[in-house]
Amino acid sequence: MKKIAVEVLPDHIENVAQSKSPILSLSELICNGLDADSDSIEISLKENPLGGLSTIVVKDFGIGLPYIEAEKAFKQLGGSWKQGKKKSRTKSRSLHGQHGQGRFKAFSIGNSVQWEFTYQKEEGTLYRYTVRGYKDRIQEFEISDERKVETTTTGTVVTLDGIQKDFTSLDSRKAIPRLTELFALFLVQYPNVGISYQGEPIDPKSIQKNCDEFPMDEIELDDGSKVAAKLTVIEWLSDQGKTPKPKTLALCDGAGFLLAEIPTGIQPPHSFFTAYLNCGKFKEWHHRLPLAEIDPDIKKLVEPARDWLRQYFEQKATLKTKELVSNWKSREIYPFQGEPADVIERTKRQVFDICAVKINEGLPGFDKFPEASKKFTLHVLKQALEDDPSSLKDIFDSVLKLSKQDQKELAELLQKTSLTSIIHAAKEVAERLDFLQGLETLIFEQNLKQRVKERNQLHRILARNTWVFGETFNLMIDDQSLNAVLKAHLKQLGRDDFEGIEHDPVLIEGKTKGIIDLMLGQAARRGDEVEHLVVELKRPSVKIGPNELQQIENYAFSIIRDQRFDHQKTKWKFLIISNGLTENAKIKLHQGGKPKGLVWDSAEGNCEVWAKTWGEIINDCKSRLQFYQEKLEYEATSFSGLSLLKKAYSKYLPEEVIAMN
Repeated sequence: MKKIAVEVLPDHIENVAQSKSPILSLSELICNGLDADSDSIEISLKENPLGGLSTIVVKDFGIGLPYIEAEKAFKQLGGSWKQGKKKSRTKSRSLHGQHGQGRFKAFSIGNSVQWEFTYQKEEGTLYRYTVRGYKDRIQEFEISDERKVETTTTGTVVTLDGIQKDFTSLDSRKAIPRLTELFALFLVQYPNVGISYQGEPIDPKSIQKNCDEFPMDEIELDDGSKVAAKLTVIEWLSDQGKTPKPKTLALCDGAGFLLAEIPTGIQPPHSFFTAYLNCGKFKEWHHRLPLAEIDPDIKKLVEPARDWLRQYFEQKATLKTKELVSNWKSREIYPFQGEPADVIERTKRQVFDICAVKINEGLPGFDKFPEASKKFTLHVLKQALEDDPSSLKDIFDSVLKLSKQDQKELAELLQKTSLTSIIHAAKEVAERLDFLQGLETLIFEQNLKQRVKERNQLHRILARNTWVFGETFNLMIDDQSLNAVLKAHLKQLGRDDFEGIEHDPVLIEGKTKGIIDLMLGQAARRGDEVEHLVVELKRPSVKIGPNELQQIENYAFSIIRDQRFDHQKTKWKFLIISNGLTENAKIKLHQGGKPKGLVWDSAEGNCEVWAKTWGEIINDCKSRLQFYQEKLEYEATSFSGLSLLKKAYSKYLPEEVIAMN
């Protein structure tokens, strides 16, 4: 056995090994098997004695990885053999991954990952070996010696152990619809390929209602080059438990594999569909896809696709209405006779047709009602439109009902809280997810982060969103001196001995008054203990270096030295945040086996100084919200995030953000 050291810095590997969606990480392993020319992929989940998820196994029957290539493959992040190639090695199938990052995504699910490769070394002779990695030692892999095996099947078995939590999205009821959506176009293109999940096949054709494919006009990009795209719309059956129920626009590589998702901009009722926008350029632009809503070139492809979708579903709705009305007329249950006499009559019938179609769609079993019941319902609707249009609300409330189970669950919930509270709670979670997505775009997007100012932009926005730093904290002071910190501290302790503070100010080393960005205090105190959080913000374009670390330490040391601060029942935490750290700062932070990000802590345990990146802060927030996000089935996008920031904080944003569409 030998060990392989990955030639990339640990923080970069850790960033790659994080994923917002376990199912997307799992799909990376499936793609690796497909790219290795496997005709079958089997995913199985194992539970521990307590019923929790313990192990995930992804098995393929591809060509495996030759032992001689293993060290290079696991030694570096990126540099995949697939880079620059369009087809697989033996079956000339369209390739998915090209960036050499898929194997690290597995660590977003399991703490331990093993790859068992079986490959043909010589004609008729197969060899096997394993590669194992651990999340807590993510910069190192262990590779066994290879050995000859008596088998006739090549392939790869990936085993993920030490599952980090019981991922609800990996339950078959959620995972199968999602995998169906992700691999639909590939499985249609290669009908001999099979993917199974817990023994159940992923079979898009069996649950698709309709599939339409349309080439789009060539688009001229900003650099003068032209690019073609193809739009495929799959409508899914709505009464199947394995059916995807999204209404998304999927940006796909040339092979039809989903790389990113954005809103379609339309919500046709009672239609579950996925629109796949296929363009080979999307694979080349993979790093630009998170900003698809504001990228000029991508928008030139996306906007025509949205226009086409809008027209497509409008035409389908019109055709459906005409067919339904024609059917009612032929059975003499339509309440109007002859042709409309004038424009008013024609408009009245158009409104009636829209409402009648809604009843037909929303009332369970309406199409199976006796003819007399249908005729009565439609005549009541006509009368309501003519005599009292406002009564339509009561009609729709009575006929467009929730399922019995949903009614029961809602009734039980409303005994505990109000509908208003439910709506507000859901809105709060959605807005927080949008805020984080907008903040992420603002501080990470290359063109924007250079323009975001620390004090009068980023600072001002965060002062109104202190939940980012923890739910237990409230803002106490904003952009004031250490004297103000002392006053706020004494006030929270119930003391009023402020006399002499201005004449004897709190000074940092060098006899200067420090101005801190934010001071937060616990909203709920634990007994008689108090905790304060002092935050120092750096603009996204500035990295935290030794000087910045010294600055935040000086603030902490000033408070520790000053005996007017309570040091017995008060805990102080100082936090400096920016996009990254300089190399010298990283060296300082990796000393002495301290937790990641801890700069200094007092011997008494009442004061700590931390340095964190925005990536860590945002990921912590998203982790706290993940459960609610999954239950709401809400996905924030760069577009929704920036829209929220522009709506709520326009006066604190750079002009470039305000000008974005």
